[in-house]
Amino acid sequence: MEVVFERTGQRSYAIEIRRVGAPVLRMDPAPGFDQWFPHDLQHLVVEEQLGLTDGIYGRLANGGTASTFNLATADGPQDKRAAARQRRKLKRRDAALASNDANDFARSERATYIAWHRAHT
Repeated sequence: MEVVFERTGQRSYAIEIRRVGAPVLRMDPAPGFDQWFPHDLQHLVVEEQLGLTDGIYGRLANGGTASTFNLATADGPQDKRAAARQRRKLKRRDAALASNDANDFARSERATYIAWHRAHT
């Protein structure tokens, strides 16, 4: 999985998720702008370092959307019906992944807060 952070404005950024054999996902705008350490980059770092497999990026790697990413418009189906089918498929996949124990999601949020706090003190 490739994660691309893109600065889209003076105080905003977007994220693209590129996975082999899966449509490109995008979140624009992404929350938690920070010039040096954006919120979702913090999630990526803490989930990798703590081995969290069911956090935001674990769910993305497993074919979900983490309930925050959408199909990238240029990558998604051009036909409106095909696009709607793709969105429903992603929503079902995301629901299946979310039905697992969500403790990694909560751990990721706590660890991200700690990383942010330490970076700013």
